[in-house]
Amino acid sequence: MTEEHLIKQARKGNGEAQRQLYECYGGFALATAMRYLADRSLAGDAVQEAFIKVFTHLDRFDYRGNNSLRAWIGRIVAHESLSLMRRNSHYVPMEQFAEDLDENEPPPDVGHVPPDILQKFIRELPQGYRTVFCLYVFEEMTHREIGETLGISINTSASQYMRARQVLEKRIREYIKQQER
Repeated sequence: MTEEHLIKQARKGNGEAQRQLYECYGGFALATAMRYLADRSLAGDAVQEAFIKVFTHLDRFDYRGNNSLRAWIGRIVAHESLSLMRRNSHYVPMEQFAEDLDENEPPPDVGHVPPDILQKFIRELPQGYRTVFCLYVFEEMTHREIGETLGISINTSASQYMRARQVLEKRIREYIKQQER
């Protein structure tokens, strides 16, 4: 069954088609939620809420070929994750993350770092840094959009993004050095 046919069936309330869509995109949705919510249980809650919205609003989805459904689900999961974070007070607008970072060092080559290690480093960022970083990198939002979404200033968004990058770069450098030993 093609994805487009599966969507049509799921729109009609076909439980089997909905289950297949969930099985196809559930792992992706959980990984997306985990970018924002380091707690797996909360991420699971966000995914559950997101799929309720997906199935409720599937009639509004405009199929535009491969990956369009994946992108749509990803946006819904990201928004649900942010909503859950706000409801549970897991977002703190500006953290102090004291680290000695060298801002003049060139970015490390991430080509030698496995994706699961990179995801782990992202999950370990302080909540505000992680949220801004993910919205900027994965959702491709501008700092203005991030500021409006999170209720923070553009400058706060930009500074949290830069600090997140610096922390990630430091962790990546340490990982690469450790692997070279």
